[in-house]
Amino acid sequence: MDISDDYNKKAQFTDVFLKEYIDKGFGTISKKEIDLLVFHLLSELADLDKISNYNLALKLKLTPTKIKNLRFERRLKYSQLTEEQIKDTFIESLKKSSKK
Repeated sequence: MDISDDYNKKAQFTDVFLKEYIDKGFGTISKKEIDLLVFHLLSELADLDKISNYNLALKLKLTPTKIKNLRFERRLKYSQLTEEQIKDTFIESLKKSSKK
C-alpha cells in the first residue's frame, strides 16, 4: 500500500463520516451510533473483518464481547440483508449465546 492510498482512505473516512453526521442533524446522533458508524467505516476501509475479535479488542481497547456486538450491529444496520436474513442471523446468535 502506498502513501497516496492511505491518504485517500483517510479522506474517504472523513467525507463519509461528516456526511452521515451532518445529514442526520448536527449533534443529534447518540454516542453509540457514532461508535457504530466509526466502526463500520474502519471495518470497510481498514478491512477489520480479517482480524479476530480478541486481537481487534486489544487494538481498540475494548472487550471481545463489545467487538462481537459491534460486528453484529454493523451487519444489521449497514448490510443489505432482507428482514428474513436479519431474523435468521438474530436467532443464530441467540442459539450460539445459549450454548455457553
